[in-house]
Amino acid sequence: MLLWILAFFLTVASVLAQSSGDLYSQAVNAGGQYRTAYSAYIQAKNQHLQYNTGTTRVEAIGKTNAVLISRNEWMISYLKYLRQSLAEVTDVANYSQTVTYLDLENQINSLSGLTELGQGDSFTKINLASNEWETRLEQLDKLVGASQLQVASTKLANLQNQLGGYVDGYTQNHATPSAAQATTLTLIGDKLTASIADRIGVDKQLAAYRTNYWSSSSYAQALNRSHQQLLEAAKLLAELANLP
Repeated sequence: MLLWILAFFLTVASVLAQSSGDLYSQAVNAGGQYRTAYSAYIQAKNQHLQYNTGTTRVEAIGKTNAVLISRNEWMISYLKYLRQSLAEVTDVANYSQTVTYLDLENQINSLSGLTELGQGDSFTKINLASNEWETRLEQLDKLVGASQLQVASTKLANLQNQLGGYVDGYTQNHATPSAAQATTLTLIGDKLTASIADRIGVDKQLAAYRTNYWSSSSYAQALNRSHQQLLEAAKLLAELANLP
């Protein structure tokens, strides 16, 4: 059992970290491409402001269109990564029915359908297209935050269930615990219960992320608190398991 607990520590310590993978690498690369495109756009814009020629105007329009396309592709790439992350940690039979997963799917399809983006032949048309795209940002920000938190919350739920199984196993093997053991088991149970309560509280808020007052930082704090309580409970159980 002690080896299981040690392996559990290695898992719980990284529960809030994003996993790596092909889609994550693609999102990182897309971010790099956007930064390169943005730098080229700034340079072309400054040159046009300085010289104001037909050549610099054409160059500025081209680089501005390019940065709009690159920004959109970066967002799509990151949303695809979040969608896959959510699919990997959630029950295969149910994940496609979750609000955030379906919203990720819809936003990916919607952004991918912006075929006119980056096709403007004047600064006026480009600005209109950019402003229209940016009207999506508030909802996209909520969706990204909800997706990240749901991934972390689901990982926590799995670990909470796992630790609960370890506690049950220890209890079965120690049918008549000493007073000290019983006290520690009660403390472990209290911490695990508190951890679960914090995580469930966040889950309830995430289910209505579209309409509820949104504070990603406060929900992240609740999950961090849940994570810390879970880790403390696991440490106490490890100490019990290490006793003769």
